[in-house]
Amino acid sequence: MKKENAYQLIEEILMKDWDPIGVNGYPKDEYRGYVSAIFNALKMGKNIKGISDLLLKIEIGSIGMNGNKERSLQVA
Repeated sequence: MKKENAYQLIEEILMKDWDPIGVNGYPKDEYRGYVSAIFNALKMGKNIKGISDLLLKIEIGSIGMNGNKERSLQVA
């Protein structure tokens, strides 16, 4: 899979399935800044737990939410 396609797929998953702030797809680029970190984690071979932990870290540290461990695990 090309990097551009992977980025687009990750961004779609973040918007549709993760979406911790509830923007439901608007604006389309709300989570774009996190795509490269997730792509790199996948490229490095992170497992589901590793991706889940990364999503949770983004939710808490970057977005300032309480974090939803169950949702992060489900999305990963």
